[in-house]
Amino acid sequence: NGPSDNGPSDNGPSDDSPIQWQFALDAVNRDRRILESVIGAFLKETPRLLETLKDTASGTGDPDLLERTCHTLKGSLKFFGAEDAAEVAWEMELAAKKGDVDTIKQKTEELVAKTKVVSDLLAAGIPEG
Repeated sequence: NGPSDNGPSDNGPSDDSPIQWQFALDAVNRDRRILESVIGAFLKETPRLLETLKDTASGTGDPDLLERTCHTLKGSLKFFGAEDAAEVAWEMELAAKKGDVDTIKQKTEELVAKTKVVSDLLAAGIPEG
């Protein structure tokens, strides 16, 4: 009955990677040097953003800064097609707008963990192909 159906297909292999490399490459007109530059900026900026998240969740940070931080992370994660992590950032951005401290505390570790997975994969470099 034809090829086996292992679920919905997308652009690229279904290896459960949180990064959609083809999506990111298409965003830079398939220029690997530009993508490497974007990755470098993400890897440089993300640790500071994650510290802001942790500070705010512990009650020592600025809620307005948290909202901006989550918005920035959301956009950066979406650039790489990391939709799961971007969704958590969006939920935290909305919670920050509402002053919903419980949701912020609940979601911080999840967003930090998902963002670190993305960062580690980005640091490993663009796969060939």
